[in-house]
Amino acid sequence: MKIAPDLLEHARPMTDLIPLPDNSRHGDIPALAESLRRFGQRKPIVIDGDNVIIAGNHIFQAAALIDADEIAAIGADDLSVEDRRAYILADNRLSDLGGYDQDALIAQLREAAETPSGLTGTGYSTSDADYLEVLAAKQHVDFDALIKSHSQITDLPEVTCPNCGHVVKLL
Repeated sequence: MKIAPDLLEHARPMTDLIPLPDNSRHGDIPALAESLRRFGQRKPIVIDGDNVIIAGNHIFQAAALIDADEIAAIGADDLSVEDRRAYILADNRLSDLGGYDQDALIAQLREAAETPSGLTGTGYSTSDADYLEVLAAKQHVDFDALIKSHSQITDLPEVTCPNCGHVVKLL
């Protein structure tokens, strides 16, 4: 596995590191391995003073899956035991709290899909872009305008909300 040049000074033998026991987070190891194959390691994992991985356990597992000998790791010795425990929780949770600008994401996926390497290593597929595009279109439906524009049509007695399935009876 290629390690980014700026991280090489932090490279450690994989055999020196210990995965976090009872890690509560689950990851898609094959998808991460595909990303490592394409991009290499671009950010370090984080370890405590005993070489236990407190952030980056899935990257470590993905690196092992592709038979990497080394991985870049930085220490968190400056954190107390209490703060290390809290950091593990924060590392696992905080990205979940973010969201996406769907239009920007769709545009980025479409642009990347047109390159020679496509979406390899991104965790996305072209069908994901298609799905997001359909989902975004459904979320932009103005049901009030739809109902008003179809109020004179007698062969459309109801409309189903694509998001929640609620049926709206047309008058």
